[in-house]
Amino acid sequence: GKYGTQGVSSPSVFPGGRYASGSFADTANACLYLFGGYGYGDMYDVGGKFLSDLWKYDINTGYWTWIKGSTSSGQPTVYGTKGVPSQFGSPGGRFGFAYTSDPSGAFWVFGGIEDGQGSGNIYLHDLWKYDPKINRWIWYGGSTAGNQYGVYGNLGIPDASNLPGGRGYSTAWCDVAGNIYLFG
Repeated sequence: GKYGTQGVSSPSVFPGGRYASGSFADTANACLYLFGGYGYGDMYDVGGKFLSDLWKYDINTGYWTWIKGSTSSGQPTVYGTKGVPSQFGSPGGRFGFAYTSDPSGAFWVFGGIEDGQGSGNIYLHDLWKYDPKINRWIWYGGSTAGNQYGVYGNLGIPDASNLPGGRGYSTAWCDVAGNIYLFG
């Protein structure tokens, strides 16, 4: 990828090659966003791995903008405080996560796979929201530890202690009321 200056669009910046990333469109369908995946950051990112970068593509200009995240793969997750927008909070480098957008134009990420730094892949079960209106990630729930089992509770009954287990390559969608569903 060619990152340029964070927050500045240009015809000479673009994301590097990747797979198992997440994407969404803004509510006006004027911009597309791309987050994470497995691939290459900038030209110094030898070998590539788990990406944490967030990009915006403006359909009208045809320009990319590097919005958030690192130019290097393998960045750790920075959790902060649950439910509080953070300038430094980040879901970190991951791929194969579930993702969806909600009616307000926010982007949601659940779980995925991160690099265990020599101990194999780690399956995550944390929930993140990116709010493009304030340009911040918000950690909403899940453990900071990976490879956790789910807490299922009673079928069909919402409970704050329920939590899906760590997973990769699942899928998510959001209904018009803003409820998020996760499968697989």
